[in-house]
Amino acid sequence: MDRTPDPKHDPAMDRAARQELLDGSRALGVPLEGPDAAGPGSAEPSSGRLLGGFDRYLALLLRWNARIKLTSVTAPGEVVARHFLDSLAVVPALADVGRAAGGQVPGPGPEAHGLPGDLPRDLVDVGSGAGFPGLVIALVRPSIRVTVVESIHKKAAFLEAVRRELSLTNVEVVADRMESLVAAGRRFAVAVSRATFAPEVWIREGAQLVAPGGRLIAMIVPGPATTLDALAPRWAETFAGAAVEPPYAEGRALLVLSGRRDG
Repeated sequence: MDRTPDPKHDPAMDRAARQELLDGSRALGVPLEGPDAAGPGSAEPSSGRLLGGFDRYLALLLRWNARIKLTSVTAPGEVVARHFLDSLAVVPALADVGRAAGGQVPGPGPEAHGLPGDLPRDLVDVGSGAGFPGLVIALVRPSIRVTVVESIHKKAAFLEAVRRELSLTNVEVVADRMESLVAAGRRFAVAVSRATFAPEVWIREGAQLVAPGGRLIAMIVPGPATTLDALAPRWAETFAGAAVEPPYAEGRALLVLSGRRDG
């Protein structure tokens, strides 16, 4: 008998996993409850909707994973740590992209973070798999338009199911390879990929999807082989700025290239 939780009725996340999600998101600077989760006038969802969304996401992941291979991680606490929190770690690197309703961003403007003020507020996640990090970003930042690209059609069908179940109207699912977007001339304010490419390959190929002034994010394992010079020795030809961020978890860090040059 299928004992996976029903996303419409059965809570999938136990108390310990829920607390880990709350504590971990707060440590990353992306709190999911309290006044900072949805401030006055913010376009971001309420804390109750966020937590419920993550619970339904987990339930769908476990239900679909019984039929198609989406992840080897199925314990709720491990899904929280290795998928949800790992995806949330990208959110601070998005700076002010799509942060407030109507594009009006309080505090420093996008220009302060290497993003032109008129840059579209969108993001592409290539090789999204089970939706990490793209669907997690879409859930907590609904003012950012998120395109998730997945060439394996069964996985793309799962992404569509999550989009419908969580009412993620800011999500577009593309069941194709990234080359189709490049050929169509699609460009985005932010491009990210989690595990589909080796970092040096993603930096080279992913730059084709970044709009002028935009940024590219690579999720890396920090170490001697993943320094900026090792992964992108000629980054200054394509981007105005680059940095390897401090690790956000053991063995996990972001490399951020910003200010995509024209051409």
